[in-house]
Amino acid sequence: MNSVDSGESKFGFAPSLVDLLCPQAERQGAARLYWFQEATAAAQDDARCLPAQFRAQVARTPDAEAVVGDDETLTYAELDARSDALAWHLREQGVAPDVRVGLKVERSTGMVVALLGILKAGGACVSLDPDTSPEQLAALLEDAQLRVFVTQSHRDLAPGTQGVRTVFVDSEEAFQLRVLGPPRAGTTPEGIASVRYTAGTTGQPRGEPLSHLGVSRFFNDLDARLGHAPVGTRLEVSRRACGGSVLELLWALLRGFRVQVRDAV
Repeated sequence: MNSVDSGESKFGFAPSLVDLLCPQAERQGAARLYWFQEATAAAQDDARCLPAQFRAQVARTPDAEAVVGDDETLTYAELDARSDALAWHLREQGVAPDVRVGLKVERSTGMVVALLGILKAGGACVSLDPDTSPEQLAALLEDAQLRVFVTQSHRDLAPGTQGVRTVFVDSEEAFQLRVLGPPRAGTTPEGIASVRYTAGTTGQPRGEPLSHLGVSRFFNDLDARLGHAPVGTRLEVSRRACGGSVLELLWALLRGFRVQVRDAV
């Protein structure tokens, strides 16, 4: 009788949900990240880091609508679960604290899932304008030194992504580890959350690293200027998922907004 038949997993415990629900291929990846240990460790993320702040908002309003797109609407709990699953997949691709991850996704719920998934995996999000010319994009990617690139399957791969692992946010593969629960980001307040690019004085791309603590301070400044929004307030998000628009999106989600990312009718 093998260990599973006897009521114990190969870890010496009763079978987990990973053993019961995951196909063999998924369990092989899950075995390296034992589910109970990681789910418990998630609470240890520093409360000043962005993933922990988002989870705190989810706990306050799990059933409230978080993001509305042309394709679907996600509650805070659904957005949390889906971005958790993507974060595990990004971990499998080598994303860890301070690893820079490119994000080139059109305005959609998938864009929001990808942004949160990158942060929950511990990565630093480098948001790219979908309309950036190939020449500009190649120069930016060279400067950013990306390790992983998140995009959509219908988009052409960007020049300069050779050797960079590509994750398609609209693929089933990116969400196969959905039963693993919340990962621990492992970031610190001083760790890089995002890299914002500007043209610079020479016209060449120039990256500005932003720490979790720095972004949080920026959000507190926004609170002081704008105050707290009433329930039901919508925030229209720019089509371009880059630069300041990403910070606006994060601020809205961490404050419980209903974020609209679809084109106006």
